[in-house]
Amino acid sequence: MLYLVAYDLLRDETEDHYERVIDALKCNGTAIEIQRSVWFLASRSEAVDIRHSIRLELDEGDKLFVTELTSSNCGFVNLQQRAREWMSQAGLL
Repeated sequence: MLYLVAYDLLRDETEDHYERVIDALKCNGTAIEIQRSVWFLASRSEAVDIRHSIRLELDEGDKLFVTELTSSNCGFVNLQQRAREWMSQAGLL
C-alpha cells in the first residue's frame, strides 16, 4: 500500500528530532520525502500502525497525518521525478 505521511514538529524543531521521526517512518517501509515533513511511504502496515510507531517520537502538540493513497485524482506542481515515478508505479497517475 502507498501512504501519504505528513507531520509538524512544533516544540522541538531540531534536526535530531526530525531524524528520529524520519527513522520511525522509514521503519515502516520504503519512504521518499516529497516536501519538508511530507512523505510517500510504501508499506504493508495499516495506517493506524504507522501512526502509532511514528507517534512514539512526537512531542506533545506535534501533528501527524497518515492516509492511504487509493485514487489517481491528484494535482501537483514541481513534484520530484522520483515521487512521480512512485505514484506511477502504484497506479496513482
